[in-house]
Amino acid sequence: MADTGAIRCVGLNYKDHAAELNLALPKTPEIFIKPENTLHGPTDPIVVPYRIANELDAEVELAVVIGRACRNVSVDEALDYVLGYSVANDVTARDFQKKNLQWSYCKGFDSFCPMGPALVSAQSLGDVSKLSVKTTLNGKIMQEQRVSDMIFSVAEIVSYLSTVRCWVEQTRGE
Repeated sequence: MADTGAIRCVGLNYKDHAAELNLALPKTPEIFIKPENTLHGPTDPIVVPYRIANELDAEVELAVVIGRACRNVSVDEALDYVLGYSVANDVTARDFQKKNLQWSYCKGFDSFCPMGPALVSAQSLGDVSKLSVKTTLNGKIMQEQRVSDMIFSVAEIVSYLSTVRCWVEQTRGE
């Protein structure tokens, strides 16, 4: 496994989910981080934290894999940095989330980010906004989302994250 450091995630990223929760659309992406220990195989069992989580939830997500250093890029050039796409499952201990305002903890347990089974190159895929992603459990569709229904496009998210990353490096004095 490559050293990812952390997985940058966008919360509240679909318009219908915001409407379902009666929330206004955010003006900028809602960012949270999953540590790399959450990465897990797509069919491997999810490990439930002992005595902590009783209400697990999973949401299908489009996984965007960045192929090279991406710092302070514009929306127009952002997709040039995308190596490829996959699917991921954002697993959350909802009962724990209700007790803690910080999302990273309730989403950061071992195995809480199954991903795969494949990485499709950005070049071969073409327009990612035409895709749909879905989660099934025991053959039943639990969630299905069209990428075109995201609040922010993939290019907007990559550009936004690259600016934050640039700021972090600058504060380190690099």
